[in-house]
Parts: sequence; C-alpha cells; structure tokens
Amino acid sequence: MSRVVVTGGAGKAGRAVVRDLLDHGYDVVSVDLVRDANLTGAHQIVADVTDYAEAVDALNAEGVLAMRIYDPDTPDLHVYPFWAPVLAAIEADGRPAPDCPRTLGLLERSIHIDVSPLCEEQDLDEIAFAFEKVAKQVLV
Repeated sequence: MSRVVVTGGAGKAGRAVVRDLLDHGYDVVSVDLVRDANLTGAHQIVADVTDYAEAVDALNAEGVLAMRIYDPDTPDLHVYPFWAPVLAAIEADGRPAPDCPRTLGLLERSIHIDVSPLCEEQDLDEIAFAFEKVAKQVLV
C-alpha cells in the first residue's frame, strides 16, 4: 500500500485522518510538534515546521506541485474577494475588523499539494517519497 504523510498528525483532526488511513491499510507518517502515544502503527516524526516556503520549494524540486495556501505578503485571490465586502461592511458600521491570528497561522503553515485524479499508485508512491525526503531534510 502507499505511504501517506500527515502534517499535524498528533492534533485532533490529524489523529482522525491518521487512524482512518491506517484502517485502510496505508503506511502513515505523522509529522507534528509532539509524539502521540495513541498513534500506534504510524511512523511519527517530531518536527517544527517553521520555514514553509522552504518546504514548498523542496517539494517542487522533488517534482511535487506544491504551494502555500496562505502567505501574509501575497493577497489571496480566492479568499479575499469574498471577504472584502464583509470586512468593508464591518468597517462602515464602525466596528473593528476581526483579527484571526490563529486561523491565519494555521493557513500559513498549510501546504497545498496537487494530486491528479489520473495518478497511478507509482505516482503517489513517488509523491510520498518526496514528502519523506523533504520532511527529513527541511522540516526537522
């Protein structure tokens, strides 16, 4: 079966994803800040993912089409057009704009990977190998 890397695998949602993948026979690697004793069956890498741009660059160098989901220095043309009218209405009403540092922090640490529905198992194995290689070199 294929290997899958789950970032945040020790978190609440990550644990559920890891367990489901294990139940379906996948070889799972969990990358998180902490080791979870309850994640039996998954290989766990304790890593502080702090340079997300470097991780994306490394994945791209391995032939995996990856990008950051959110970059505070780059306007997001998918999210902001929908939020702009809401934020404008809040400002027009004289209320302070919402500050969502935790949500933006999570998005800033997220990496989007394009996986074609036409991928075959060998393609997915190569993507998993690239993740493992990057996790060992960049994310530790």
